[in-house]
Amino acid sequence: MKLDIRRITYKNIREMKDLTINLEESDKIKHISVIQMPNGIGKTTTMELIRYCLDNNAENVRPEIVKSFKPPKSDFLNGEFQLLVSIDNQIMNIKLLLDYENGHILYRTNNPKKGGEIDGLDLGDAIAPWLRSNFVRLFIFDGELAGELLEADNTSAENAIRALYHLDNLKAIYEDDGTIDKIINQRMLSNIKTEQGKKNIETKLRNAREKKNHIEQEISSLKSSIDSINSQMKAAIKKRNDYRAEDARFIEKYQELISTNQLLEEQIKELSEKLLEAMRSPHNLSTVFSDNLRNLGDQMGKLKLPKTQSMEFFIELSESIECVCGRPIGETEKQIILENSKNYLSEDNIGIINIIKTHIRNLSEKVDLEEEYINKIKEKNRNIRTNERRISILDRKTKNKEKIDELTQKIADLTSSKQDTTELLKLYTTNKKEEQELYKLGWEDNLNLCESYIAGLESQIAMTEQDFILRSKSKKLKKILSEIDSKSMEKLKTNILLNTNDKIKKILKRNEINISRIGSHLVLDDREGVSEGQKLSIAYAFLSTLFSQSPHELPFVVDTPAAPLDLAVRREVAETLPQLFKQIIVFITSSERDGFANQFYTYDNCNFITIRKEGINLLQDNSLEFFKNFQSEE
Repeated sequence: MKLDIRRITYKNIREMKDLTINLEESDKIKHISVIQMPNGIGKTTTMELIRYCLDNNAENVRPEIVKSFKPPKSDFLNGEFQLLVSIDNQIMNIKLLLDYENGHILYRTNNPKKGGEIDGLDLGDAIAPWLRSNFVRLFIFDGELAGELLEADNTSAENAIRALYHLDNLKAIYEDDGTIDKIINQRMLSNIKTEQGKKNIETKLRNAREKKNHIEQEISSLKSSIDSINSQMKAAIKKRNDYRAEDARFIEKYQELISTNQLLEEQIKELSEKLLEAMRSPHNLSTVFSDNLRNLGDQMGKLKLPKTQSMEFFIELSESIECVCGRPIGETEKQIILENSKNYLSEDNIGIINIIKTHIRNLSEKVDLEEEYINKIKEKNRNIRTNERRISILDRKTKNKEKIDELTQKIADLTSSKQDTTELLKLYTTNKKEEQELYKLGWEDNLNLCESYIAGLESQIAMTEQDFILRSKSKKLKKILSEIDSKSMEKLKTNILLNTNDKIKKILKRNEINISRIGSHLVLDDREGVSEGQKLSIAYAFLSTLFSQSPHELPFVVDTPAAPLDLAVRREVAETLPQLFKQIIVFITSSERDGFANQFYTYDNCNFITIRKEGINLLQDNSLEFFKNFQSEE
């Protein structure tokens, strides 16, 4: 990745109400840009806003920080900061829109590949993964990083290595709750994560299978009982028929009565079904229902329902001076009518009312249930009872009456026993959901429910076994990636340690400072502490080692790089930095020129920019002579 900063533009940002700093000349970026301005004008502000432009964190900035960018003693409600950059030779403009009233920052990006200016920060899918906060602060240099690199309880040194070599991305893949764990959790087929959980399911399955075997045995026993009852009933009926056949004088009449009753029972069944069907229409039950339904249909037609009950009715009512009940309608009543209108007829309600109207309009003529069905059923029942009395008389007249009576009672007892057994069998075997719910059957009471329960447990165990295999493989993968990460860090730290110590010797020639190892931070050899200038020198040496081996061409932007350093160290830093970066942007005060900025005076490929305040205005001068002679009032 190659990144250049070409132009910085401010509008209503603290002291900078309208300022543009151009870092290119004839479309070419100057290697070094030294921007001189007094303290309090906006060096730190510029560093912060450049970071926001690149790390996509501006929209997360706290409101009070956003509001702190507002020019003092002004009524401006908005500010704007623009960074014109070149990414892999593609010009893009990043714009921060600061809302001082609400404390928000929004992004706008002018990306030619996306068709012009778009909402949000969009520098391209290939670039976005690189520009994270912990990486951006390495080259848009955060001054606090120098101290953090040496703090025992800080991980900045290791984080810097991870950020530059993307080992943080690798760690994000294998760490707990990282990418691998998230993918595994998404692909988990069950929610069982422990061996104990799996054993619990297996125990449930074993118990369910035992229960199924018990139910099957009960079903088999009940079926055997029914078969036995059927055999006994068949034998009893045959024997009773044999006795009745002995009296030939009555058999023909007897059979005729039996057949007649069977026919009557079938007719009663047919009439009953028709009666039930007719009763489904309420208007057949009573003339009151019929008259009221037809009256309802007439009234709905006259009132033009449901149209008058739609939302338009409530809107018109709310605009009226007086309600249909006679009460005046004020602003409060109007608001209540509109808010509560949604509680009444919606479009769905209107559709339902239209269906009701259609059904009422299409009502058939009322059926006289008494005449058509009920009286006929009663008449046929009377005929059946009459025939049964005749059958009974015929039985008494036979010489085998007592035997026939005994067999008849036995058949009745067997029939009752068969009904009870059949009902119990039905509970065990029914697969109808409504019957299962009616009798409140569970998997322990019904074969079909038990089989479904077992199938669910078997599926859960199968999924759990697949999950355990997947988890086991993911653990192995995480371990491999962790070892790759650890070994990579070890080799990188060894190489970086050697090169950093070499650079420290060149920069701090008069000080015997050496890094003994790189852990989470930089550990110095036999030293309890160093000066601020030495901290900064060590940080430059460390970062210069990192970036010298980087595949990226990045700008290095730094605020007040030489203030804590003595003149000799300043010169070493000034000589070192240009060798590391294709573009260097340095913000300094006039006090830092000696030993640092003056090292670049003879260098042609350098911008010398001075920003100064005159009254309430900021002025910019781009000449070297003005730069050399400017003195701030500090």
